[in-house]
Amino acid sequence: MDTENICLNRLAVGSWEPNSASFFVVKNKSVAVSIFCFCVKCFNYPVKFMTITPEYQVVLFQPEGRIDSEGGMALSEKMAAVVPQRNQLWVIDLAKVDFMDSSGLVSLIKDLKSARQSGCRLVLCNVQSSVRLVLELTQLDSVFEIFHTYEDIFTVV
Repeated sequence: MDTENICLNRLAVGSWEPNSASFFVVKNKSVAVSIFCFCVKCFNYPVKFMTITPEYQVVLFQPEGRIDSEGGMALSEKMAAVVPQRNQLWVIDLAKVDFMDSSGLVSLIKDLKSARQSGCRLVLCNVQSSVRLVLELTQLDSVFEIFHTYEDIFTVV
């Protein structure tokens, strides 16, 4: 496994303590990229900010459990608390989400609309089969950018 994937796996695993910060230098095809990650405990799960370059920032959301009316509102409130900047990449990692209903879908759609209006790109990753089924049945899998893993996002970005 190369240095970039090791770094990204550490970020994806969620091994950061609240209010901790780390700095990495990652070599990717002969280009050194600096990644600064800052984790802030917010609601029930952390929001992670990673600056890959001064022009490019990743904001990682990792909800857990259910995205229903309550969970969807919590996620939307947390996303609204982040000051959007043009060209940010907002990642919603759904690895620990095992249920989503129509209320949760409404929240995700509102969040996508908000991100796009702010000039941000919102993507989903690690979508569990039950959640993916809901997205497919509603044909929202064609509206959202969905990646199998967190690492896959950076092979396309």
